[in-house]
Amino acid sequence: MGIVLIVMMFVAMLLLGWWEIRRSRRRFREAKQRLNTIYGDVKDQPDSEKSIQADILRESSQAVDSKTEKTH
Repeated sequence: MGIVLIVMMFVAMLLLGWWEIRRSRRRFREAKQRLNTIYGDVKDQPDSEKSIQADILRESSQAVDSKTEKTH
């Protein structure tokens, strides 16, 4: 009976680790995509305008994110 419990714990750790890796990769892709949308729109602008535009886009996306978090 003890061997079964050890195997069950081992399998549970493997499954949780696998699930956490998938979750981490998904979060990384979402963050990378978000950065690309923020900075992708301002690539053709001069540097000073890029930073201003990027700050505006980041603030607006944060405002949207905070509104969606409040509704959930």
